[in-house]
Amino acid sequence: MWRNRFCGNLALLTALLAALHSCSIIDEDMSDCGVDNTIDYSLKLVTNITTELSTELSTLQEQPVAEALANDLSGIFSDYAHDIDLSFYNATSADLPRDEHQTDIMNANQAQYTLYLPIKNYLHLALANIADAGNIVKYENADFAPTARLQQERRDTIDSHRTGLFTARKQMNIEGNKNHTFNVTLYMANAAFALVVDTTGYHAKDMRVFATGFADSYALMDSTYTYNHTPIIRTTEVKNPAATRRITFRGVCFPSKDSEQLPASMPSTRLSTEKVHLWQVRAYVTRHDGTVTESILYIDRPLQAAQLRIIKARLKADGSLQPESQEVGVSVTLDWKQGGTYEPEL
Repeated sequence: MWRNRFCGNLALLTALLAALHSCSIIDEDMSDCGVDNTIDYSLKLVTNITTELSTELSTLQEQPVAEALANDLSGIFSDYAHDIDLSFYNATSADLPRDEHQTDIMNANQAQYTLYLPIKNYLHLALANIADAGNIVKYENADFAPTARLQQERRDTIDSHRTGLFTARKQMNIEGNKNHTFNVTLYMANAAFALVVDTTGYHAKDMRVFATGFADSYALMDSTYTYNHTPIIRTTEVKNPAATRRITFRGVCFPSKDSEQLPASMPSTRLSTEKVHLWQVRAYVTRHDGTVTESILYIDRPLQAAQLRIIKARLKADGSLQPESQEVGVSVTLDWKQGGTYEPEL
């Protein structure tokens, strides 16, 4: 039973008073009684987005591109919670079943709730911004804490995430005859990347960009990601001023693996498909003669939660992309034909 500090609710208050009264009988078993608990929730965005934008898009020509990208991602990299999902698991049981579950429209970056909880030890899991995630990311198997996870859509090719997802976990020991105050801070669980292509001197009839190599789910209880199925992520184009001669595509997804998660025996050649890479960006450029050039960019710097990673490249006459950083490898297929194991929607 709970109530938001900013939204009084007579029905909840009446039920709370009744519950308190029922636990006041002398010599009655108090094991099922509860107490008021004040819980302060806040979202904390620890991100590199400002540094990444100012470092990678620093020239006069690139500044409008940086502004457009920052504006486009402002709804993702935001410490503002639209909705919040709160689960309280019985920590005295080995399988950690969910005893209490509440949802609310928070519409703030912090809020305080008063919850009436039975006296018990709990593991508390909190999740923000899942309501507008659509089918791309769902909150699944939340009846037990060990299986509660954010699960990405199980398809070969999916759209980018629609919201910045924030999560938290907190141990709560609810004791009798005292009120409790808990502070719960939620942190961002997904990330974003962008490909900025300098088209100066050349013009493509069409360009489509995808990426792969990211996690497919996130376990809330232990903050771990899985990589059981890594689909292709569709990007969306960011509208840049025409004078910049640059095209930007961005995607939102779960993080990539960290470097230490790769096998130590993998080769480190940076200019071939055999290189150590954590994730890929795949660009398909349609030329004016109708042929398609595929460029696969190999990135060996991890994409971490709450981070933005910008990859810059130049468009060449044959439709291929040349990365501006030597840390990014590339393989090119001219006159690429749709087929094989990957079939982007061109």
